[in-house]
Amino acid sequence: LGRRSGADRLPWEASLMRVALDAKWYHRGPAGVRTYIHNLINTLHAIDSGNEYDAYLRSHDALPELSPSERWRFHRLWPNLSAPRVWWALPRATRHQPVDLFFTQSLVPSTRRAPRVMTVHDVLWHDFPEHFTQRERWHFGLIDRAIQRADHIITDSEHSRRRICETSGRAGHDVTCVPLGVSPRFAPLESEQGREALRRRMGLPERFVLYVGRINRRKNLPNLMRAVSRLPESISLVCAGGRDWQQDDLDRALIETGVGDRVMFLGHVADADLPGLYSLASVFAYVPFAEGFGIPPLEAMACGTPVVVSDTTSLPEVVGDAGLRVPPTDHRAISDALTSLLSDQRLREEMVTRGRARASRFTWQATARKVLEIWAQMA
Repeated sequence: LGRRSGADRLPWEASLMRVALDAKWYHRGPAGVRTYIHNLINTLHAIDSGNEYDAYLRSHDALPELSPSERWRFHRLWPNLSAPRVWWALPRATRHQPVDLFFTQSLVPSTRRAPRVMTVHDVLWHDFPEHFTQRERWHFGLIDRAIQRADHIITDSEHSRRRICETSGRAGHDVTCVPLGVSPRFAPLESEQGREALRRRMGLPERFVLYVGRINRRKNLPNLMRAVSRLPESISLVCAGGRDWQQDDLDRALIETGVGDRVMFLGHVADADLPGLYSLASVFAYVPFAEGFGIPPLEAMACGTPVVVSDTTSLPEVVGDAGLRVPPTDHRAISDALTSLLSDQRLREEMVTRGRARASRFTWQATARKVLEIWAQMA
């Protein structure tokens, strides 16, 4: 591989590498892991002019629409099931070519012929097992074992880094926090014509509290509904995201709170529509019981929408003083925070200004550069 010399050399270019990475979730999959690998690959493709990559998509995936590059080779890999794919198929696919480093999410290859760097987004199952299915908990057991075997672990927040070390016994220098980024496409939708066109197309109310993310028990939507029930009837709740398991508590809350006619479930929203949806919301609310990082609040802040978030786990370090923080178990506190942002124009403007400044600090370029530095240290 060619190298730069002297002062022109970037921190990760002291020793250029050939990286084999699992790109299973590049096109689709759970929102968090897809957002991560999609943006990381796209950014690495744009900023890294030296290292070589073999990226392994799923067996039926289309090749990414990226500019041609001799440094990037995309392959389709079977099986699509995560464990056998990472454990055995990835080492087998690379056995006849040089590999300086393996990069995966949550699991590590069985081979030891190159350093294995793994991203683990969180270990929330140790603290909140009741929020996960038995099948999920079985899979998390595999992740726990992978944490023991990986040569280095990357995670999204300092909270997750501490909990990985505490639950696994791994030393602090084995785990590095690399915060995630916000895509530049998340910006306020300024065009009034565009705003109204999106409002009509999606059937959105005039004033609404927005939630974006997976819809499951951990996300605490029943308490958010209880909070909205204390707001004026002119304020609706709009939820964007796919439903997960165990929604009996959600359906019960709709009946108990009497807000069924004020709640909209949009299901999956296309990536292209998300910035506009954030921009139209009066307030963004994200009050899960626990979170490994929390990209949606940053996206909302980047779009100029004030946010209310939980005061637990990783969210305080992500949002800082750019949003109102509340106990997720206290629906009255959630409601009071929403009311403040809906009625106090001075506070609202202050949070919008702080939010946009805060979100601008989280970029995928910074994420990718830090990942490259870690790889260079390990290869």
